[in-house]
Amino acid sequence: TDTDLTDQNTFRFDGELGFALTRTRTLLLLAGYRDRDDIDDRKDDEVKSLIGIGLQSDVAPDLQLRAVLRYERDEVTSSASEGREVTLEEAPTIDLSLVKDLQNGNLSFALRSDLDNNGVRTTAEVGRSLELKYGEMDFALGATWQDDGGVTPVGSLNWQREYRTRLLSVSFNSAVRTDDDGDEVLRNRFRFQFDQELTSMDGLRLEATASSSDDLDGGSSNFRRQAGASISWFRNINRDLSFVAGYRHAFSDDGEDDGVITENQVFARIDKRFSLRP
Repeated sequence: TDTDLTDQNTFRFDGELGFALTRTRTLLLLAGYRDRDDIDDRKDDEVKSLIGIGLQSDVAPDLQLRAVLRYERDEVTSSASEGREVTLEEAPTIDLSLVKDLQNGNLSFALRSDLDNNGVRTTAEVGRSLELKYGEMDFALGATWQDDGGVTPVGSLNWQREYRTRLLSVSFNSAVRTDDDGDEVLRNRFRFQFDQELTSMDGLRLEATASSSDDLDGGSSNFRRQAGASISWFRNINRDLSFVAGYRHAFSDDGEDDGVITENQVFARIDKRFSLRP
């Protein structure tokens, strides 16, 4: 279900292989695929894919470089009410980052471009992470350049505090995205999470989110707001396998005549983490 609470089928794959060239340099090969299908054909369907090659290197003992060149492809099929037309975009993109280790955290610079049906969008950010006496914090400030020449300030802030049997985290993110209507929007998102350990194997999680989307082009989705809250129980089956079940309530309001759309969801899933070293 997307931010409009519209049902969708989504399949996503992201893969990265690293091959050590020297003790401090690694060759990277990347591939990605995402297929979004609107079940009721009220919104566009989208298929995105990419391949990439890059290098990860220690430029100095306290300075790390990651540079990736990708080729992306974005194919959008318009909704049935619009005649099912196909629009294809293809372009090279980059993902560049520098991280400087400091005594109490690090300083970073990132430059990244992404392709969607509105063209190539580029974001540059400077970030700082801090190891505090009672927790950790990181923040970033930057700007996004849209394909039509528009510039939008963006940024993020994350704070986390870990206790003996509980974890508290708060985050805020402001970023430019393309929504399912094909409009470029500035999305502001706030998230609160509280984890409480019950035993050494299981625990409870409380989560609350709130977000707003402001259309940068003055299109069909001028302003939209969403919020949700969930409670879940998780149990670690072993080190890499866990079971999660819970309940979530959410609402979405775009200011139109349809009013507020609400959703109630009961969910259960099994999470598995794995790594391969060929």
